[in-house]
Amino acid sequence: MRLVLQVVCLSLVVSLGLAFPGSGRPYPSILPHVDLVISANTNNYNVFTSAGSPASAITVTLTINAGVLVGSTSTAVAALDTGALPVGSSITIINNGTVEGAGGNGGGGGGQTNTGLSAGGSGGPALVLHCPATITNNGNIWGGGGGGGGGGGCGVGP
Repeated sequence: MRLVLQVVCLSLVVSLGLAFPGSGRPYPSILPHVDLVISANTNNYNVFTSAGSPASAITVTLTINAGVLVGSTSTAVAALDTGALPVGSSITIINNGTVEGAGGNGGGGGGQTNTGLSAGGSGGPALVLHCPATITNNGNIWGGGGGGGGGGGCGVGP
């Protein structure tokens, strides 16, 4: 099953579904276009940086190849972030791999008196969008799972 999603962030997008046959790319616009491909595992991917830090609006097509993992090294940083693309930019993401946020840390366990117990930490985001985006997800997009809570201690009787 093929799922096509259009995600709109921070502005309104009108999609007419017009594309060059077989390409998935929209008909030409007045904006420059950048094609990006992630072909090997990577962490903390930033589209703005990978597109050369453009100073004016662009359109981007980002393809994540099959079998590729885009991960994160921290729950505070998304696995894939569009970054600070200039106003008026848009992106098409074709995901054939896996985009996975970082998992949260496990909580602290209790000592003999069950003190020091703590909850696990929150997981991190897989994807952060700062501009209009169209996503074709043929793979997986997973937010990081939360860490497990700390277990109770085992006291020794007198």
